[in-house]
Amino acid sequence: RHALRLIDGSPDGFGAMADAPLPPGTSVVVGFPAPGGGTARGTVIRCLPAGRGYRIAVRLEGRAAA
Repeated sequence: RHALRLIDGSPDGFGAMADAPLPPGTSVVVGFPAPGGGTARGTVIRCLPAGRGYRIAVRLEGRAAA
């Protein structure tokens, strides 16, 4: 389980900062806090070191490449 800090998003996916690396190809299920809540499934498509963490890009399931 990893905590992510959302940086940006689109209908196709999102960018986030993670404390630990998540290699490309890793399947993720992301839970969003209320209000709205819910979960989304996706795949890590990019993971790069950034400062004290890792900048990741996630393509949401059923969406085109980001």
